Amino acid sequence: MRTPALYALIFFVGGILLATNTALPAMVYLGVAVLASALAMICFILEKATTSRAAICLAVLSTGAFLTELQSAEFPSNHISRFASADQFMTVTGIVVSEPDIRPTKTYLAVQVDSLQYRDRAIAACGNLRLQIQAPTSAFGYRDRIKFTGYVNLPFSARNPGAFDYRRYLQIRQISATVTVPGADRITQLQSGASEPFVRSIVTPVRDYISSVFERSLPSEQAAVMKGFLIGDVRNISREVYQRFKDTGTLHVLAASGANVGYVVATLLIGIRLFRLPRQYRIYLLIAGVVIFSFLAYNQPSVVRAAVMAIVTLIGMALYRDTNWLNNISVAGMVILVFRPLYLFDLGFQLSFGAAFALILFMPTCEKWMPKPTSLIRKATRYFLMIFYGSIIAQLGVIPILIYNFHTVPLVSFVANLIVVPLVGVATTLGIMLVFLSAIPVVSTLLAEILTLTLKLTLASIDYFHALPISQLRLGAPHLLAIIAYYSALQFVFLFVSRKRIAMFAILLLISTSALIWKNVLADGGNETEITFFDTRDLTTVFIKQTGGRTVLINGGGANQSVNLGEVTVLPFLLAKGVSHLGSVFSTTTQSGNMRSLLSAMAGVEQSAPSAVDDSAYLQSLTGRIELIDSSTIFSYRASNFLLLTGSTPVQNLNNLPPTINVVAADWYYLKQDGFVAFLKSFHVETVILTSYPTLYTSKEPLRRLREELPNLPTLSVLESGGITLRLTTSGFRVLAAANR
Repeated sequence: MRTPALYALIFFVGGILLATNTALPAMVYLGVAVLASALAMICFILEKATTSRAAICLAVLSTGAFLTELQSAEFPSNHISRFASADQFMTVTGIVVSEPDIRPTKTYLAVQVDSLQYRDRAIAACGNLRLQIQAPTSAFGYRDRIKFTGYVNLPFSARNPGAFDYRRYLQIRQISATVTVPGADRITQLQSGASEPFVRSIVTPVRDYISSVFERSLPSEQAAVMKGFLIGDVRNISREVYQRFKDTGTLHVLAASGANVGYVVATLLIGIRLFRLPRQYRIYLLIAGVVIFSFLAYNQPSVVRAAVMAIVTLIGMALYRDTNWLNNISVAGMVILVFRPLYLFDLGFQLSFGAAFALILFMPTCEKWMPKPTSLIRKATRYFLMIFYGSIIAQLGVIPILIYNFHTVPLVSFVANLIVVPLVGVATTLGIMLVFLSAIPVVSTLLAEILTLTLKLTLASIDYFHALPISQLRLGAPHLLAIIAYYSALQFVFLFVSRKRIAMFAILLLISTSALIWKNVLADGGNETEITFFDTRDLTTVFIKQTGGRTVLINGGGANQSVNLGEVTVLPFLLAKGVSHLGSVFSTTTQSGNMRSLLSAMAGVEQSAPSAVDDSAYLQSLTGRIELIDSSTIFSYRASNFLLLTGSTPVQNLNNLPPTINVVAADWYYLKQDGFVAFLKSFHVETVILTSYPTLYTSKEPLRRLREELPNLPTLSVLESGGITLRLTTSGFRVLAAANR
C-alpha cells in the first residue's frame, strides 16, 4: 500500500462514526481491538496477508470507537459532569490546561479539576470545565493551579432544532461543565505554572512580542487583522469587519493554516541559509520553528494539521525519502484524532482537511495547464495561476461542508478569493519580516508603511466585494449520501480530465445520482408532517411543514433590545430544512414588526404583511386544514386534532372546537387559568405542550401543579426541553425535544 496512513485514517474515522451512532460500552470496542490485533499478528506470522490486513482494519476501527466512547460518554462517578447543575455553590481546585483566552470583556480558562468541596465534603474529582471570568485579566497562566467557588453548570445544549449547540461545542474540546465568576479576585492562585517553561518562557513572550510589534507599527484595526492573518488571533477584530470577511467567503484567511506554516518555513529557511548550517541541522531548526508557530497559533486544528504535515515532510527529507502528500495529511489527521476523536465534528477541522485533501488530489491535474517556470514572466504567470486554481479547488472541496453548517454559499467568494488571498499572502510575508526586523528602525518603518498599504488594499477589497449586489446561494442541509455523491463525482471528473481510464458511463452515473439526491434534499419533500414549536421565550412561534412541502409560519420569533430571535432561531432552522418559500405567514399579535427582517430573507411569501389573528383567516392545505378561532388555532391531520392557544381568551369562551383534541399547545398564561385543568380533562387530551415562558428564571411551580393534578398526562415545556417537534404519521405522532436529541 502506497498510502497506508490514508487507509488507517478512513477506518479510524469509521470507528468514530460507529461510536457516536451506537451505544456499546467502550470495553466492547477495546476487546474487539485487542482480539483483532492478536489475529493480525498470527495471520502475519502464518503469511496470510489478506486476513492480516482485514484484522488490522478491524483493529483500527475498534480503536477509533474505543477512544471516542472513552472521551465522550463513559465518565467515572467522580467526573465533574456528575456534579453539574446541583444548584449550590462548590469550591473547585484544578490546573489551567490551556492558555487563557483573553477577550475585550471576559476571560476563559480551561481547568482540569482535581478536587472539589461538595456538601461539606472534599471529593477527588476529574474532568475539565470552562471557567468564565466576567472581565479581561492576565493574572493566570498555563499550568497554574487555582481555586475558586461558584455554581457548576452543564453547558447549554441547543435550545432549538438546528441551533448552535454550546454543549456539543465544548464536548468536542473535552469540556463537560462551566463556572462563571465576576472577577479575578474570586480566584486564588495556589501554585504558579512556572514548571512549564516552554509556553511561559518561549511561546507567551514571543506572542506578546508579535502583538506589540503590530500594535506599535500599525493602526489598531489593521493590527488586529494582521494578528488574525499571522497567528489566527481574531479576538480584537471588530464585529463589522469580521462579518464582512464572513459574508464574502474569505473568513478562512483569518484562521492560521497551512499557508501560514509555509510562510514561516520559507522565512526561516532564508534566515538559516545565511548561516550555512549543515543540512541536518537546518531541518531540526525548521521543525522547532514549526512546533513553536503551532503553539503561537493556539494549536488550532488547521495549524496542527499543517504542522504535522510539515514535520513529516521534513523528517522524510532528513531520511532522504520521497514526499507523499496524501500519506502526510493522513498522518496529520490520525495524530489529531487519536488524541481528540471528537475533533472530527469540529468545523475548523473539517474545512482544513477538506480543502487540503482537495488540493492534494486535484492540484496535480491543474499543474499540467500551467506554463513551465523558464522565465520571470512565466514564473509570475504560474504563481497567479496556482492561486487561481488553488482557490477554486479549495472552495470546491469545502462547499458541502459550508452548506451543511451555514446553509449558504457566498457567490462572490469565488472572485473575492482571487484578489484577497494573494494580498493576504503578501501581508503575511511582510508581517513576518516586520517581526524579525522590527529592531532596525529604518527597515522596520519602511516595512510598516508597505504593510499598512497592503492591509488597506485588502480591507478595501473586502468592502468592495461586500458591497456588490450579489446574493448568497441558500440551500438546505445536504444529506450524507448527497455529500458522498458530490465528492465521488468531483473525483471522477478530475480523473477523466486527467485522462485516466475511467468509463464515461460511471462518471455520468455518479453525477446524475448526485444531482438527483441534491434535488430531493433541496425539495425537502418529506413523507411526514411536522409541527415545530420554537423556544422563543414569551412569544409562541410555530412552523408547520406538511406532506407535499406546504409550509405555514405562525409568528416570527420576536425580538428584544439584545437579539432578534427570528433571525438567530427561526431563520437558521428554515435554511437547514431547505425552506426558501413560505406558503403562508400570520401573526397572533399586532406587534408583528419583528417578522419583517425574517420575511425579507425568505422568497415567495404569499402574505408579505402578516395578518392579525382576529381576521379569522382560514388557510386550506393539501392534507389537512388550519383554522383560526378567536385566540386559538386548530390543525387537523387525518384523525388527529391539534389545538394551539396563543392568546388570552379564557378556555371557557372557546367555541366551535372539535369533539376530540389530541394535543393542546398553550401559552404559559393558560397555566394560571382556573378552568384549564377541567378543559384538558373534558377533551381527554393526550399531550400538553407549553409553548412559551416569561423568562429562563421563571418559577416552575405552575407547571409542577399541573403535573400533580394530571399525573398521567404527558406535559412538556419549551422552558425545559427547548424547541419541540411533533412528527405526525398515519398511526399517530412522535414528540422530539431539541435539548434531548
